[in-house]
Amino acid sequence: MGSGDPNGMGMAHALASSMGGIKTAGDLVARMQLKKMRLPEAKRYVADKLGVSILDLSDSTVMRTLREELDIGVVTGVPGIAKGLEAKARIAELLDIRINCVERMRQKISAPLPQLGSRAGAPAHDEAPSAVAAASRPSGAAATP
Repeated sequence: MGSGDPNGMGMAHALASSMGGIKTAGDLVARMQLKKMRLPEAKRYVADKLGVSILDLSDSTVMRTLREELDIGVVTGVPGIAKGLEAKARIAELLDIRINCVERMRQKISAPLPQLGSRAGAPAHDEAPSAVAAASRPSGAAATP
């Protein structure tokens, strides 16, 4: 389980929570543990949020169906089911937690786009490209067709 072991995190997670990661609810419980909850408290919190029993959290059949219904990501690619940041955003909303990459994405998509004219050397919106090119030529130089 050293840093060179590709299964190290998966094995550590399995030992810590006795759950199968995204296959069941292990990833959700682990997120709550990162919020300083103890394991039994994290399992109860997630079970309450999902509306299932604690035993159902580690049942891959129940959780597969529930994850598809809630659209919070599944192990295999299913057309139309959330993946990546979309799934993380839904998980953050479901568990009432803050996930850094989701917050950064929200900031980026709500921020205004930079104006093209604000870049050095770029033409402003109201200037025609030919006027900018003429202004940048040395005086007396003829325009080429």
